[in-house]
Amino acid sequence: MGPLASSGEVESKTFFVGQNDPIHFNSKKPPRTYKSYESGLASVLPDYWDSPGNESAIQSLDKSASELRARYGWGTEVKYSGRIKALDGLLGLQISGSNEEAKLGSGYNATVYLANDKSTGNKYAVKIISSDSGDRFLQPDNGEYLGLSLLPHKGIASICALIVHNTVDKTYAAIKGPQSILSENCQDYRIRCVISEYIEGEDLFDTLNGYWSILEKTDLAIQVALQGSAALGHYHQHDILYRDMKPENIMISPGREGSQVDVKLVDAGTIIRLSDAKNVDATIVGTKEYMAPEVIDVYCNQKMDSICDVGVDLWGLGVTLIAVVTDHDLFQLVKQYYKDIKKPIDESLRKEWDKKAEWNKEFAKMNDKTKREILNKNLGLLLNNPSFVRKYNPLVNVIIGLTKSSPEDRMALADVQKTLAPILTPASLQEDIRNQSQVIYV
Repeated sequence: MGPLASSGEVESKTFFVGQNDPIHFNSKKPPRTYKSYESGLASVLPDYWDSPGNESAIQSLDKSASELRARYGWGTEVKYSGRIKALDGLLGLQISGSNEEAKLGSGYNATVYLANDKSTGNKYAVKIISSDSGDRFLQPDNGEYLGLSLLPHKGIASICALIVHNTVDKTYAAIKGPQSILSENCQDYRIRCVISEYIEGEDLFDTLNGYWSILEKTDLAIQVALQGSAALGHYHQHDILYRDMKPENIMISPGREGSQVDVKLVDAGTIIRLSDAKNVDATIVGTKEYMAPEVIDVYCNQKMDSICDVGVDLWGLGVTLIAVVTDHDLFQLVKQYYKDIKKPIDESLRKEWDKKAEWNKEFAKMNDKTKREILNKNLGLLLNNPSFVRKYNPLVNVIIGLTKSSPEDRMALADVQKTLAPILTPASLQEDIRNQSQVIYV
């Protein structure tokens, strides 16, 4: 055990955060101003599989992470009266201002705060996890502990360190890698704080609450598809599933390296080694509106032979893109479609949770023509606009490809890139600018 530090009193307020619940980030930006379609085209998306921008992003992250110092050494255990005192005492990180002012987002049993390093002034996003969140013990092959060992990628919010609580010795320690804690002792520790890089911006859920034209939403969806698929690809290349792809877990910030926006996946609380995800006990994770049919089969129908793989993330990306271009959850679209064609709906079939999940399964079983009909609803004359169709049709093809019923039939991430990247070449963008004469809001 490491040296003891004098314990201070911890504020009485308990922080509740949940790893699987939507994190709604506060929108502190001014009201969204009118933006022309032409200005929305004035960017070129680089190749997000292997772009020079990733190197600069990694260098920036490495600098921020390397400047984070553990006062008593990484892994040294010290007694404190609570996690906030431990965060300050072990890492010198202090919540910026009052709790409410510093709050970036919150969920069921966790809250995310902006924190400053008192010695360097660097900013970090700190997720404070409640002791009521259940057995969030360290597990080398899932969650934020696994996230510590992941190589940096500019499309993923990197984890810089964890504050963990030894429930046997009642001590706290700061760790920045799996080597900080002996693997055989992992179950003695609970994650109390997750220190990640701070991202200036807002999540995609809040971004979509602005006044967007269908043209702008299409542009945004293409960016999310390209950058999001690259981030998921990084996880998959390292034998990791993300498992909770949804707008609330995607941060949007002003673009660099030629892109209109930067897209980053946040919250590694649900990531898991692909080999472990094949264990059915670890399958039921995620958010119901974005769950893949094979996950729903396990939860609703107890189909225990359903095994999850990368198809879970492919489905989540597809349904997220549907939310961007339609402003609706998938179950709402399918339900409305059945009402439009006067198909009988048995509302007494399942409880509300299961109903939403079953609507998603209905969409998965539909043929491509029906899916396209649902996604094209209300577009009207825009379908006669060649500049719009040139971008929208490939995007719909990607959505349809990602939402196949069978995981084996879903579009590969590399094919998402191949389908959408040519849309944003300089020549294509200039052609759109010449042809586009008006902005249509729907």
